[in-house]
Amino acid sequence: MDQHFPEWVRKDEATIIDGLITAILNRGYLISVFDGEEYSVKRSADRELIQKETAATCDTTYVVRTADGVRVGFFWMIHGNGCDVISDYSDSPTFDAIWNEIEPLTDWDLYHEGA
Repeated sequence: MDQHFPEWVRKDEATIIDGLITAILNRGYLISVFDGEEYSVKRSADRELIQKETAATCDTTYVVRTADGVRVGFFWMIHGNGCDVISDYSDSPTFDAIWNEIEPLTDWDLYHEGA
């Protein structure tokens, strides 16, 4: 799958965040991208647009909503943290399931040969 993250996004972070986007969209949710100042994307399922607007600042929050606009939670990312890019998320069974699905992508050994 093509990735459209800004060029400064680390490969390990892009892989993890792409997995996060997939897990959210596959559940039928929409993503709003908040860069700490403004929403650059609102209620979207457009993977390319979401990726392009990720990491505009040092942290990005994905606000997750249902198709009818009800907020269900968030994922907060701090860029530059590598495999620990996902720093916090809403505590709920749904978000725990999303985390459990993508957690294998956060394994440091996947990105460091000979580790």
